[in-house]
Amino acid sequence: MAFEEAECEAMIAEAEKAKVKLMIAYRLHFERGNLQAIQVVNSGKIGEPRIFTSSFSQQVRSGNSRVKKDIGGGPLYDLGVYCINAARYLFRAEPEQVFAWHSGGDGDRFREVPATTTAMLQFPGDRVASFTCSFGAADRSVFEVIGTKGVLRMDPAYEMVEALKSEISINGKTTKQVFRRRDQFAAELVYFSGCVLNHQDPEPSGREGLADVRIIQALLQSAETNRPVTIRTTEVSHRPTMTQEIARTAVTRPPQMVKASAPGKENCRARLCCRTASQTLHRPEFIPEVQEVQGDCICRTIKQKSALINPASAFPPREKNIAVNSAKTRARAKPRLLVIVVIRLARTEAAGRKVQGNSRAGPIAELALSLSGPTGEQARRNPG
Repeated sequence: MAFEEAECEAMIAEAEKAKVKLMIAYRLHFERGNLQAIQVVNSGKIGEPRIFTSSFSQQVRSGNSRVKKDIGGGPLYDLGVYCINAARYLFRAEPEQVFAWHSGGDGDRFREVPATTTAMLQFPGDRVASFTCSFGAADRSVFEVIGTKGVLRMDPAYEMVEALKSEISINGKTTKQVFRRRDQFAAELVYFSGCVLNHQDPEPSGREGLADVRIIQALLQSAETNRPVTIRTTEVSHRPTMTQEIARTAVTRPPQMVKASAPGKENCRARLCCRTASQTLHRPEFIPEVQEVQGDCICRTIKQKSALINPASAFPPREKNIAVNSAKTRARAKPRLLVIVVIRLARTEAAGRKVQGNSRAGPIAELALSLSGPTGEQARRNPG
C-alpha cells in the first residue's frame, strides 16, 4: 500500500473524508485456492492451527526496480507481504511480536537491498509464523499450515500465471486438489466496482494494507537492531472468506497495452514474464516507463496493476501511470494520497455491441474516453 504507516493512515483518512472507496489490490483475496485454504483451516479440519511456514523466492537481475531501495525495493515489500498476509488471514489474527534478519547477496545486485529476509511472527494463542523471501534463489511459492490434527499445504501458493495446488494430510491420508489459473486482476476489478455501485466497504480495505505495512516496518526495524519488536495491533473488522471468490477466464494471449510499454529489457525481466515454456509472453505486474540509464533498465513507476484484463471478461481500464521522479534526480518517490476508483458498469457491453454489428462506442466506452485517452470524433470512430 505504501512505504510507511503514516502514509497508509493518511490515505485511509482522506478516503473517509472524501467518502470514496479505498481497496488494496490483494488478488489472492478473490482466488479460490487461497480462499478454500482459509475455509479448511478455520473449519477445524486440521485441528487448531499452530504453525505457519512459507517460502517465496525468485532470481532478480541486477538493475531491476525490485533491487532499488528508493522506490520500495527489497524482498519484504515485494514478496514477504504475501507471506505476512497469508499468515494473518489463515490465523484470523494479528501478530504481537516479530523478529527478522537479512542475509546473502552478491555485491553487484544487492548493494541497496538485502537478497534474503527471514522472519518470525508471534500470534496470540501460542501460534507462530515464519517465512523466508528472497531475490537470490530459485523460484519458489509455498506455504504450509500445521494444525493439531493435520497439515494443509499450498504449492504453488501465490502465483498468478500457473495453477495453484493444495494438499491436505490428516491421519496419514492425503487429499490433493488443483485450482486452474484465472485472471486474478479482472476479479479485483469486478469486486471493487461492485463495492462502488452497491455502496459497500471493500475487503481488503485500507486497514488491511496498513496492517501489513506496520508489520513490514517492524520487521525492518528488527533486522536493523537484531532485536524482537512488539507491534501495535491493527484493528481489522473484515477478513477474506469464500463468498469473495470471483472466477474469470485466464488471459491466454499477449495483452494490448493501454498507455504503457512492456517491461522490455533483458535485465528487467525477473517475474515480470510468464513462467511458460516459451518464457516470452510478458505479463507485467507494473505499468512501467522504461528508460536507459548508463546501460541499466529502470522502471519508473510505483507498483500498479497493468491492464491485463481479458476483453471478453472485463472492460479494460484506462489507468494512468503513477510516475515517480526521474532517474536523473534519483529522489525518493513516495506514494501520494491517491484513490483510484475503477467503475466497471457492464463488462459485456463491448462484446454485446460487436455481436450486434455495432462498431460505435457504447455509453460505457464514451464515459471511459471522456475521462482518459483519445477524445473527440477520432475516439468515437475507434472505440477500441
